[in-house]
Amino acid sequence: MARRVIRDAFVRIIENQLDNELSPATSLHYQKLLDLDLSEESSKESLAYFYEVYLRQNPQHSEGFKEEDWLSFLNQVPIHTHFGEYSFTTVEAKKNIRQIQKRFGSLKKNTRLFEKELFSIESYLVVLNAAFQTSSLDVQKVIHIVINRLLDLETHDTSDYSGYASEDLLYMADGLEEICNPFINQEIEKILKPYVNIHDDMNYEYIFKNVLICLTRILDSISFWDKEFGKDGYFRYIQQFINADQIINHGPIIFFNDQTLQKDINNL
Repeated sequence: MARRVIRDAFVRIIENQLDNELSPATSLHYQKLLDLDLSEESSKESLAYFYEVYLRQNPQHSEGFKEEDWLSFLNQVPIHTHFGEYSFTTVEAKKNIRQIQKRFGSLKKNTRLFEKELFSIESYLVVLNAAFQTSSLDVQKVIHIVINRLLDLETHDTSDYSGYASEDLLYMADGLEEICNPFINQEIEKILKPYVNIHDDMNYEYIFKNVLICLTRILDSISFWDKEFGKDGYFRYIQQFINADQIINHGPIIFFNDQTLQKDINNL
């Protein structure tokens, strides 16, 4: 089932809860989102994604809804607003890729050097596909969003993704960013601390070069395997090597290890 169809189905559930006052928790958090200046559409999409995650974590509640459990879940969900000064579009996404390839080069061959790093990203994408039925196009958007966020760190810009992706994909991008951005994940900062001061702007390229190279490499892989095997061919290929259930049980894998910063595609 297409991600869009699932998203729309959960939005209708949220709308029904709101219109018929079926869930005080939904109404309360809907107002919280509106108070943060999210549009009605974005607020409903956010709640729809939260509810989808809630039901996947608590499948027994799909038949017996428990208001108090739903409220408890919502109170623990970190609410992210995806506002920014500059509008992000597909044009900007393509510009970013050209910029990265010109500045850092491309990982065309001998990907074994970055085997662990690529696995961390691709395992996350496989889980998105298995748990939320994301398509290749969906995860490409997720990757482009994260690439742009990382590039914005260097320029201190902020981007608005409201015209580019729905709220569920933006929250999925939050998850991907958490495994490769030390500024939002203290565990990564601890890993990098012996090697680099992440708070020195001069170290931006040293920290993020390989992240951006690997993200663009995966975009190329998605395009290649979709052409090779048809729609969502990338997932049919990559699932031969990555078990989604094992990753879900293990949890997300951080991109960085004690060797990541020293790796250089120019030495291949």
